[in-house]
Amino acid sequence: MSFHYRVKEIVVDSEGNQRYKFKSFADRVQDVDIRSFQRVESRSAPDGGEKACFFAERLDEWREMDLTKDFQDFAVEISPLVMNLPLLLHHRARVAECICKHLRKENSTAYHAILDLTSYFARDLREEVFEFFPLFMRTFTEAIHPRNAELLEAVFGTVTLFSKYLQKQLVEDISQTITLFAGLLGHRKDFIRRFAAECLGFLVRKTKGEKRSQVIRDLSHARFSAPEQQDPLLSDGCSVVLFETARGVKGRLHSNGLAVILDALPGKQEIIARFAHLLARHVKAEYVADLWGELAEAVKLEDSRIGSLLFAEAFAGKSEKRFILRVLTAAAPYMEDGVIANAVRCVVVASFRARSLRAVDVPDTVWRILVRPARDGFDTAEDMVRAGQFRDAMLVAETVAPLDPCRALRLASDAVRDSRSASPGPRVCAAAAAALGARDDALQRLASVCTDTDNATPAKKEKRTAKHKGKGDTEAMQTKKRRAAMREDPGARNDATWTDDATWVADA
Repeated sequence: MSFHYRVKEIVVDSEGNQRYKFKSFADRVQDVDIRSFQRVESRSAPDGGEKACFFAERLDEWREMDLTKDFQDFAVEISPLVMNLPLLLHHRARVAECICKHLRKENSTAYHAILDLTSYFARDLREEVFEFFPLFMRTFTEAIHPRNAELLEAVFGTVTLFSKYLQKQLVEDISQTITLFAGLLGHRKDFIRRFAAECLGFLVRKTKGEKRSQVIRDLSHARFSAPEQQDPLLSDGCSVVLFETARGVKGRLHSNGLAVILDALPGKQEIIARFAHLLARHVKAEYVADLWGELAEAVKLEDSRIGSLLFAEAFAGKSEKRFILRVLTAAAPYMEDGVIANAVRCVVVASFRARSLRAVDVPDTVWRILVRPARDGFDTAEDMVRAGQFRDAMLVAETVAPLDPCRALRLASDAVRDSRSASPGPRVCAAAAAALGARDDALQRLASVCTDTDNATPAKKEKRTAKHKGKGDTEAMQTKKRRAAMREDPGARNDATWTDDATWVADA
């Protein structure tokens, strides 16, 4: 790869000298665009007559560009087999073995040239190269080095071109194709899983009808390995394939995106949750109205109910109140099931945090069931406060704060007053204030009340005072003085009152 591929920025100093800032590995991986390889060169026939082949032309070019011993050895071995197209077709098995042998060679300096020639081998043979695709996939998987961004781009570029040339054959047996990619989909590096998913997404989008529905269901259940071999990495890879299949351009869903989502809803929860999260980050808010209508209908189906609520939770921050309420209303009759009730609670909490809903908007049929676990949670938190387990109490209160904001705020205030060390307090206030739709200034006041503690030792306080002596009282110092005064005079807290709508105000 060229030197300029690695350069991020050229800086010229005052003396006219150039300094180079190089891209980090993460930057280079981020710049890899697998989709660019899907744009195949338009030239339909090689120069030199009907018996000429692209492979021989490209081999001659690489002989001039790559003078390393590894490549010259490869060229000497393969040249007699690829002099023209009939010869290449006749010796295609030997050529495939030769390519794989040199790709398996450790520390080879000819990886990029050989991978480039491999794509031309597929271009010449087209469907004839399909019989060697499993061999090449195993070789590519072995050749991948996670810390070599240029090699990663070359390998996955070649895989993408294979997918382009063998599209018909690979789509026809798409389940077997995905099985060949399983090693890459379950790779420990997330960017390798992403590259493999981009290659597969191109193929899965080409499937139609029942075949597509079946492969989407298989992906949503990660059915491409033995049960004992399944792991979270493979599940994550399958969720990224679903995302690449359903995503469109410019923040839209693909034309078949809704069908992909509906087919995937009965799948494993961890796969659907990841799929929904990725899609929610990609799709813009103005393009989700149709999705919410389908989710409201899918909630009524037993096998799609949990998946629909997972999608509703992911898209809660990009939707209008009416769409969320439609899904909640459809889910209300099934909330006697604890799993469904917990999923609905997650949707409600996500809507509160995104300020798409307020507590008063939630239907009574939903609210009555949601408050039950909230009461148990608050009872547990209050018992912890009485036992002196303040931090654990705040963590419990944070999870149920959106379901009863008033009680959460009072609990946070009481815990801080008694413990002087309840750092999760502001998080409880944030969750409760989001449910109430509180203003930002009210939220800041709530957080300041729950953090008015100072655990510094006397020596640290004296040192801090000496440091700021003579510099005047900064805003931070004034805040600390007010907090100290409130601790010395408990009656000062009575100046703070709770209003009926649970927003905290201080008397002037």
